[in-house]
Amino acid sequence: MFTMNQTVLSGLFFAPSLRHVAPDFFGWTSWVNSVKNFFAVTDQAIEAHSVKLDLNNPQDFIDNYLMEIRATQDPSSTFYKENGEKNLKAIVGDLFFAGAETSSTTLSFAILYLCQNQEKQRKAQKELDLVVGSSHQISLSDKLSLPYIEAIVMETLRLSSIVPLGIPHQLIADTEFHGYLLPKGITLMPNLYTIHHDKKIWGEDANLFRPERFLDEDETRVVHNDALIPFSAGRRQCLGEGLARDTIFLFIASILQNFDIGPDPKSPVLDMETIPGILVEPKPFNFSQKRFTGTIRFASNQTTNMK
Repeated sequence: MFTMNQTVLSGLFFAPSLRHVAPDFFGWTSWVNSVKNFFAVTDQAIEAHSVKLDLNNPQDFIDNYLMEIRATQDPSSTFYKENGEKNLKAIVGDLFFAGAETSSTTLSFAILYLCQNQEKQRKAQKELDLVVGSSHQISLSDKLSLPYIEAIVMETLRLSSIVPLGIPHQLIADTEFHGYLLPKGITLMPNLYTIHHDKKIWGEDANLFRPERFLDEDETRVVHNDALIPFSAGRRQCLGEGLARDTIFLFIASILQNFDIGPDPKSPVLDMETIPGILVEPKPFNFSQKRFTGTIRFASNQTTNMK
């Protein structure tokens, strides 16, 4: 599967005509094959949902969309028969391409930061023990009661800044901004990475992992900062922000509810350097995980490779 970095850096993102010049060299052939393989999987998933669909108990987005398709009788509707099926396939593709790689990369950074900062991990687990324990699986209904976990999500989004540059915008009129005259027609790209690491905004520890910066003095309530814009800003900011934040929250909370994680004993020094690109990634690393059940943390480690 082609990654976001491969797609953009190949040149096709900015100059699609390159696919006619040397399709193999610029990755067009690989991209087409990846898309075909992906939509084959998508078709299988939609077909499986269609066969098992319970109109009285829809389980997820695909189920609800299929129900709308079956209920629609208006030929002009985007849900009508074949058009509805094509749109469903496209939407599932959009959700995957826009969110899968970015969310998994953010989770990799979260695991890396928590392995490096054991005291932060213990603090989060203490909150989980007090609020949830092992009584039930973490759900979004627990979110307001877990401010430290939410702060970990926000700090991971800030420090990692996996999308360092925002979407380009073009000025529709001459604009004066902080004493600078910006002429109509120029293209602006917000530098999200610089904003998220600006010591004037975040303090001298801007390059350190400190979730507490997003909590009030009592550490009982999340404090939002307008300078945190990992999903960009304005009318063209990422539409999937809410879904991404909730997904990352659930993953981090569930991991810490069930596991102790730390550096691999065979390679205890973690490399905190990143791989630059359109999408910033952590360097591959190993970490250990100890299964936690009730009040017992098993001594045996399982090592996982993140790459």
